[in-house]
Amino acid sequence: MKIMWSSTAFNQVFIIDDFTFAVGSNNGNRDDFFQISFQTGDVIWRVNVAELGKYLELGTKEQKLGYIHKIIGVHEEIVWVGITNDTLLGLSVKTGEVLHRIRQTLPFDFEFLGEPRIPNSAAVILNKAQNVLQGFSRGFYWETNLTTLQTQVWNLRDYFKSIPLDDFSSRIEAFGSNHIVFTCSLEYDAIGLFNTQTRQVDWWQHLGENGPRRGVNVMTLKVVGDRIYTIDTTNTLRVFERIYHVNPNF
Repeated sequence: MKIMWSSTAFNQVFIIDDFTFAVGSNNGNRDDFFQISFQTGDVIWRVNVAELGKYLELGTKEQKLGYIHKIIGVHEEIVWVGITNDTLLGLSVKTGEVLHRIRQTLPFDFEFLGEPRIPNSAAVILNKAQNVLQGFSRGFYWETNLTTLQTQVWNLRDYFKSIPLDDFSSRIEAFGSNHIVFTCSLEYDAIGLFNTQTRQVDWWQHLGENGPRRGVNVMTLKVVGDRIYTIDTTNTLRVFERIYHVNPNF
């Protein structure tokens, strides 16, 4: 074995389809986004999101430089990225040019830090089959059509008041074609499956004791086939598996 190349410029590397992306830190944040050559490590293009993602810090309302939340995925030669200030960026995979910047206002009363917008750019996934970005957090489910770039939003805050789960999702992943697996950790430490067709939660599991939060936060969430893998702050690995004959919705 021999080392192909090495670099200290990147914090994380992501291989998506035939592309290799990396995140680095320029201002002490995850604010540099690269496409690199998998074979050589050479930088094909670089985009800094510090200015694009400037946001007001919760509590102090102090303006902070932006950083990257999540590399969402690649669709039709556009890589989608969630950054701070509840903003989604669509960049050309060829050049890194910012082609789309989504921060649409919601069609009803929801304001965070005094300004209406998409609820959470970190809790977004790409659904290629349906040609949409899907988001689920803060009591809202939303879909952004990647052809029209129009966003449709469903307000589920009243629904979440009727079940023992938080309405704030920090991590989500696709599970099959019509479900999103999500985690929450405000009042309850839990994992659940949200049905994007019925827009209800088909299944959930509390990770700590039932009732108020116990500090069992999911740090790693991974879906492989019919299984969900989580690692939480107690260093516990949990594996959940779909059982068709018990509940066909899960």
